[in-house]
Amino acid sequence: MRCERTDGDADADGLGDACELALARAFAPTLIVRSGGCNWDADAERLAGGYFHAVQPVDSLVRIVYMPAYFRDCGWAGAKCLLP
Repeated sequence: MRCERTDGDADADGLGDACELALARAFAPTLIVRSGGCNWDADAERLAGGYFHAVQPVDSLVRIVYMPAYFRDCGWAGAKCLLP
């Protein structure tokens, strides 16, 4: 994917904001979760929340980082919590 810088560059890293978003969308991972989990959004049929992402040019490459963002952390529950 080629990105020509024709828009803003809010973080001043030399890569345009629209390009950063296009790259993040193009390579976004799919997170698969149990549909009965506490943070499942039945209306949207997906995990409630999304990803925070960061896109940074490094030499002639681009580094993309995805961090899952949950609206609610269900934590652990049940017998497994009693194990040492």
